[in-house]
Amino acid sequence: MGSSSVTIREALLNVRLVGFDTSPFIYFVERNPLFAPKIRSVFTVIETQKMKIVTSAVSVTETLMKPFADGDNHLAEIYRELLLRNSIVNTIAVSTDIAERAAQLRARYRLKMPDALHIATAIESGCDAFLTNDTVFKRVDGVRVLILDDPSLLS
Repeated sequence: MGSSSVTIREALLNVRLVGFDTSPFIYFVERNPLFAPKIRSVFTVIETQKMKIVTSAVSVTETLMKPFADGDNHLAEIYRELLLRNSIVNTIAVSTDIAERAAQLRARYRLKMPDALHIATAIESGCDAFLTNDTVFKRVDGVRVLILDDPSLLS
């Protein structure tokens, strides 16, 4: 993004398909006080511009782990609704192609397995951008990475 600031709307201009890491879903559902305003803006732009979200099935594991540990069935159901029964979000199972791309990305960028699966899913699905809060993804070529915590990304 450089030193100039852009709004989320500007950052998502001409994006038709955006990949999501798990953290944006958690920020949205659990109303994270620091990132909720930005992620709400992201969802507004996505709905307004009739974009679609792609995420890895890894997001199901990562979002449901805490509700299961806490016995919070209500929160688990909210995540299921968002990730599995939502017309905007397409949760993609790990295919052989995604697994192979993830292996290549792990080897090249020394990514952890879940991170490699997330970004491989976005790349293999043809995403124009990938939304995360993990700067490790900025090293990866093949998709434009948007970091929620980047001060130059404005709500």
